[in-house]
Amino acid sequence: MDTKNLNKVNHKLEMDRFYTESSGYVKGFNKSSENLKKVITDNNLGYFNAFERDALNVGIINENELNTIIIYLDDTWWYHIDLENECREYDRLLGNIRDYIYNGQSTEKDLDEILEKINRLEEFELTPPEFTQELKVISSKLPEEGRYLLTKSQNQILATQHSIANLRKTIDELNDSIKEFNETGKYTGFNHISDLEQHGEVIIERRAYVHEQSKKLASGNLNHDDIVDVKANIDKANNDILNNIYMVSQKLDILDSNGVRVLHNSVGIPEYIDVTHDIMSDNLSITMAGFKVYDSTTILNMANYYTLEPILPITVY
Repeated sequence: MDTKNLNKVNHKLEMDRFYTESSGYVKGFNKSSENLKKVITDNNLGYFNAFERDALNVGIINENELNTIIIYLDDTWWYHIDLENECREYDRLLGNIRDYIYNGQSTEKDLDEILEKINRLEEFELTPPEFTQELKVISSKLPEEGRYLLTKSQNQILATQHSIANLRKTIDELNDSIKEFNETGKYTGFNHISDLEQHGEVIIERRAYVHEQSKKLASGNLNHDDIVDVKANIDKANNDILNNIYMVSQKLDILDSNGVRVLHNSVGIPEYIDVTHDIMSDNLSITMAGFKVYDSTTILNMANYYTLEPILPITVY
């Protein structure tokens, strides 16, 4: 593959990093928006009780102060509506980014369209309702429930602002990366493909080590303590192998869809190995040749069975 296309694929891998990070922030954005909606809808009756029945009707606040509270709550509701719309726009943007990354025929025009969408989103800046000094004074007069409801609304708005700030920062960085690549045609960031090759070298080194340690076990010349140590070394090496396979497997779909082949035993890794990672539990699940495998001894046996030649370095062509 020529330098131009390698630059393009490297940049796509960099975009994928931004995509993954942004996806997490969009989920947080959506969650914050949903929580704000929940605060408003779940507390409609509570608002009436706290602000009208328990405050206005007993003379704690007057009509003007109640109207100030109502305006703030109405503004909060419409702010939530705007948040939902912005969330949808960011979801669409991420869909466009993903399509570009995984499409081997994607063009500079596709990147321009992504830039246009980013620019439109950056121009539309949401302004949250202000919790003014007047509101703070009114809040201080309210019974405990009323103060709690106003504070809860304000805190949830602040949470949405935090989510938006994180998302916008990441999208800004992506925007800069795309602009630089579009203008120069060169990628000057982290070399993802070289990194994948290094993972391949680790796999080779670790497999050779496992083979050496396995020969020691088979020799019958080890005492009990040595056997325990060697088995522990094999387990650790196998874990290293699996972790590096996992790092490579995360990028295989992008590489394959863009014409870059990552080789392992002269056979594409997906043919025999499926690696899944549960982020919540941090569990790594390995399937090899259709069999679910859990312990490192079984993994080693399966790997040895399907390895008909020494492991080759991960190669790009």
